[in-house]
Amino acid sequence: MGSPHRQQRIDAWLRRPADTNTTVPTPSTPPATGLRVVALYDKHGTSALPWAARGFECEAHDPSIDGRISKSATSLPNVRLCRSALKTADDLRDAVGDTTNVAFVLVHPPCRDLCTAGARWWKRKERQNPQFQMQTKRFLKMVYATLTDLDVPFAILVPSGKRIQRCFPRPPFLFNPCEFGGHLLARAPHPFFSTIPAQDAYTKRTLCVTSPGVRIPPRLPVTPIFFRFSQKDGSTRKVSPVLASRKRREARSCPPLGFCTALCVAAIRERSPGKF
Repeated sequence: MGSPHRQQRIDAWLRRPADTNTTVPTPSTPPATGLRVVALYDKHGTSALPWAARGFECEAHDPSIDGRISKSATSLPNVRLCRSALKTADDLRDAVGDTTNVAFVLVHPPCRDLCTAGARWWKRKERQNPQFQMQTKRFLKMVYATLTDLDVPFAILVPSGKRIQRCFPRPPFLFNPCEFGGHLLARAPHPFFSTIPAQDAYTKRTLCVTSPGVRIPPRLPVTPIFFRFSQKDGSTRKVSPVLASRKRREARSCPPLGFCTALCVAAIRERSPGKF
C-alpha cells in the first residue's frame, strides 16, 4: 500500500464524527509541549499514533526498520522511526534516552518462543538450543526490570500465555482488541493493515503489564468478526481474521490500536497539568 493510501487511512481514523456526543476520543491540544513518547519493538509506530495525533513527539524503535533513522510511514511530522538493536538493557536505555521529558513508553517485545502461536517449532528449536525458552524468559524479565529502573510510565503488551505471564512480578491485564474497539471511529480502516477489521473487531488474547500508577482504561467493546471454515465432519470452525493464515503474521503482531488509543487518553486525563 503506497503512502498516499496509508495517509488517507490515518486521516479517516483521526476524523471527528458528526455526532458530538460520541465517546470516541479525538485529538486535542496536548497539555504541554516538548514531551516524548517512545514505542519499542513497534516498526510501524502504531502504538504511538494516538499520542502523535495529540501533539507529543514520538519515536518508534525496532531492529527491522530500514535505515538508521527514517521518516515515519505515518507521515505525521511528530513521529519518527528509528532502527535500534533492543537486545540488551543498554539498548533499551539508549532508545528511551533522557527520561526527564518522557511521558510514556509503550513496549511490544517479541516472545514467540513462549506463546502458543510458535508451539509447532518448539521441538526443533529445543534440539538446536535447549535453553531457547529460558533465554526468552530472561529477556522479558530484563525488559520489565530496565523500564522499572528508568522510572518512567510504561505499558508492555504481549500475547497471552502462562509462560509469558510468569515472567512479570505484577499480574497482567487480559483482554481482546475488540473490547476496546469502541475507542476508534466506526468503519475507519486500520492505518496499516487491511486485514485488521475496523474498530479492532477481532479477538486475540493479549496481556498488558504496566508500571505502578498506570491505570487500565475502561472497556468500550464492539462485536468481533470471525471467519467461518467448514470442517470435514460438517461442523463449522470460527477463526479470528488475524489468525486465519500465516500470511497475516505481521498484522497479528501489530499493537491493538483501540487499546493504545484508550491508554493514551486515560494517561492524559490522569496526569495533572504540572506533571504532563
